[in-house]
This record gives sequence, C-alpha cells and structure tokens, in this order.
Amino acid sequence: AGLSWDLDLWGRNRAQYRAALGQARAQALEYEAARQGVIANIVGLHAQIMALTERVGIVDQQIATQTTLRQRWLEREKAGLQAVQNSVQVDMTLAQLAQFKQSLIAQKSVARAQLAALIGQTLEQLAEFTPEKQWQTLNLPQDIPAQILGTRPDIAAAREYIQASTEQVKAVKAEFYPNINIGLSTALQLLNVQDILDFRGQSAAVKPAISLPIFNTIQLNAKLRQQQAQLDNTIAQYNQTVFQAVSDAHQQLAQHRQSQAYLSAQARIVKDNQTLSDLSAQRYRAGMSPQMESLMYQTATLRERDALVMG
Repeated sequence: AGLSWDLDLWGRNRAQYRAALGQARAQALEYEAARQGVIANIVGLHAQIMALTERVGIVDQQIATQTTLRQRWLEREKAGLQAVQNSVQVDMTLAQLAQFKQSLIAQKSVARAQLAALIGQTLEQLAEFTPEKQWQTLNLPQDIPAQILGTRPDIAAAREYIQASTEQVKAVKAEFYPNINIGLSTALQLLNVQDILDFRGQSAAVKPAISLPIFNTIQLNAKLRQQQAQLDNTIAQYNQTVFQAVSDAHQQLAQHRQSQAYLSAQARIVKDNQTLSDLSAQRYRAGMSPQMESLMYQTATLRERDALVMG
C-alpha cells in the first residue's frame, strides 16, 4: 500500500481547484441564462397567442358589421337608391376579412405548437388562453444601473470564466518552481500461517521526492503562453458580453418607450372612435341618422382596436 502527499508549496493544486470551481459556477450560470431565455420565449408566445385570439374575435365582429352593411347596401340597390358598386366592394371586404381570419388562425396554431414544444406538452394538453381585458403597464426606469446588468447570468458566467482562467495561469506559473512530494509505503509479506499470527514480514518506507522543472522549461513556457492567450480570449468574450448586454438593455428601453407612446396614442384613438360610434348608434336609434353611418363608425372602431392589439 502506498500514499503520496504533494506539499503544494506554491499553490498549484489550490489554483487548479479554484479554477475547477469557477468553471462549475460558470456552467451553472450559463444554464440559468438558457433557462431565462426559454422562459422569455414562453411568455412571448403566451402573449402572442392571446393577442391572436383577441384579433380573431375582432375580425369576427368586423365580418358581422360588414355583413349588416352589405344587407343595407343591397336594400338601397333594390330600391334604386344606390349603384351596385357599394355592395360589390363590401363583398370584397368580406372575402379579405375571411382570408385574414384564416391567416390569424394559422399563426395561432403555429404559436400554440411552439409553446407546447417548449413546455413539453401536446396540443391537446395545452389549455386555451383567454385574452386579458386589462393589460398592466410596466414602469421601467429611464436608465439601468450598471450593477443591475452585472447580475445577468451571461455576464456573471463570463466573469467566472475569467476568474477560472486566471487561476489556470497561476497554476501553470507554479509549475516553474521546484516541489516536494512525500511518499509513504508499507508492505506485508506472508509466507505461512504463522507469519499472519505473528504479524511478521512487515515493512514501511518514507520516500521524499523533489521535482526540479529545469529540463522542461520550453514546454512550460508554451503551456503558460497558451493559458495566457486563453485568458485574453476570455476577457475579450467578457467585454463583448457586457457590450451586448448594454446594447440590448438600451434597445429594449427605447422600444418600450416607443411602444408606450404608440399604445397611449392608439388607446386615445380607440376611445374617441368608440365615442363617435356610440353617438352614431344613439342617433340611429332615435331615427336621426341612417344605420350605415353607425356601421361605418363601428368598422372604424374595430379597425383601430385591431391596430391597438397588434401594437
């Protein structure tokens, strides 16, 4: 039996151990970054499916409105009050709406299939989503502090890789210095049964060994340059990751502000169109205006609602 003990005078083994820990932490952070990416895709598909569901409902309302409008145009045409051109245009609009509805249904089917694949379910197991009646607005800050970006898993993983590469460089540098290994060995030679009873034939030895890396400096220098190049590459990757994170954050903030401005303006347009539509419906019920005017306002309101959901 033998036992060897490396004194590790210059910390080579300790540096390698810290490098291995850094690699393990970096891989765990990379897994977390991938997990967050999957979660973001799931949330995005969920919102897309709800928006498509609501848009299909709006198209159904548009088809119903256009169908009623077509009936009114046909009545006027039969009475000789209007040319045939208007009913034909409404027929074309109805055909376009039917095609648009089928396109939305196809997009929804694709999004549902993608979502089912991400969460490990079949299309039959995936529940139907009901569109939200009220959407909550995210109050994001105008600027993002750098320390918040530093907590991103991809940046943290890149930082751990730098620390691991730094420890690898330290471990290689420690190989340039002499080191001492102490070996302990013991043996038991048994020739007969009496030797077992008397514990005879035992031997033990302590063997110190000194390693002097004076004959492999070329290999060690090449190994050191390789590790230093790996460290430089890791630092460059970290800088690129930070740059990409800052760029993504600013781009997301800019898109959020633009979307908020668009949605606020579009919501006012929808509200104003709905008010006009309600007033026109009241005039029609009071016999003060034709139904076609009310239907026109309803069509405009539905069109603006679809633009709001699409935005």
